[in-house]
Amino acid sequence: MLEVIKTTDLDQPLKLHSKLLPPDVSFLHSTCSKFETPKFGVVNSCNGLLCVCTCPDNDPIYVWNPITGEYILTPEPERNPPHYSNYVVSGFGFSSKADQYRVMRAFGAVERGDISTIIVQVWTLGSRKWRTLSELFRWKDFGLKATHSRIFSRAPFRQSFCVLYLNGAVHWLATGGSSLIYICSFNFDQEKIIKLSLPESFNESEENRAIGNMRLGVLRDCLYVSDVRCYAHFELWVLKDYNDDKFSWTKEVIIDNFSVDIWPRGLYRPIKYLDNGDLLMFHPSNALVCYNPKEESFRYFKIGEADSEFDMIPHIPNLIRMKDVINLEGLQVEILNVRDGGEWSPQNLKEYTELALDEKNEDFISAAFSKIMEWN
Repeated sequence: MLEVIKTTDLDQPLKLHSKLLPPDVSFLHSTCSKFETPKFGVVNSCNGLLCVCTCPDNDPIYVWNPITGEYILTPEPERNPPHYSNYVVSGFGFSSKADQYRVMRAFGAVERGDISTIIVQVWTLGSRKWRTLSELFRWKDFGLKATHSRIFSRAPFRQSFCVLYLNGAVHWLATGGSSLIYICSFNFDQEKIIKLSLPESFNESEENRAIGNMRLGVLRDCLYVSDVRCYAHFELWVLKDYNDDKFSWTKEVIIDNFSVDIWPRGLYRPIKYLDNGDLLMFHPSNALVCYNPKEESFRYFKIGEADSEFDMIPHIPNLIRMKDVINLEGLQVEILNVRDGGEWSPQNLKEYTELALDEKNEDFISAAFSKIMEWN
């Protein structure tokens, strides 16, 4: 089953439910044309719930269960200081220590023309206001530069800046001085920024790596980072022991498709290992790719009825009710449902019973890859 969020040029998102082969695969995507910034986006998924934000500023507006349709709006923030730049990072996760779901958002504060300070606010699901952390952060604490706020709406930057939840924290790729690349995380128990090292080869100058070609994700409950160089050499590294202070990464997959016999090329995003060992990946030509590591072979499936550019994130559905995830005493929380309409609910609800996957041959894949190269 495929749970899908789709955004177009309309002012409200569209929700789609689709059935998909191969089985036992669940993920989400949001769409827009290749030259257009979507109006809404998904911050990240956590335990079957989604945090939805506005674009391009990444401002979280509600937490939603796409299975039940229930959602809770975030409160209006109290901004202090009142002047601020675009939102830098937002994330949604679970604090096991407090037994609470929380949303984090960070934005650059502007004082006398200086935007070097980042303010972090945390909202506990069901509470009535955002809580501002006393600690002030710098852009470098988040592995970002002040100039990033002005390019946050650009699609390539947004796709590489993917936030994911794992082990009580949200994670994102970051850059430091001298082009150093690493992982930043915000822990919902400690409410601290924690840095994780990438494989040593990622910061060797001769490797010629670029953060825009990297993807961060989770496979088999383990953190992974993937990299594509020259649209042809793909590497997948996995951190099997998250609590290992040495951050011992294992290189799990290498796809060297400089050879014309190996297709398709491009920026793969690993989604899931299937039961037969194939690695299911998203390809930017609006397609799914099943890669067989043993045979070094591909199966390429074009997603039908997808006439705009989109991205995908893994999502595991959950039937949990919103009233059961709020762990706050004495509060009356308004729980809304997209099926009842309302200011933020989809205006034009669209439902598909099937989303066709058409397996394509090498000629079709070659043409699709050529179009991607033209766009970039």
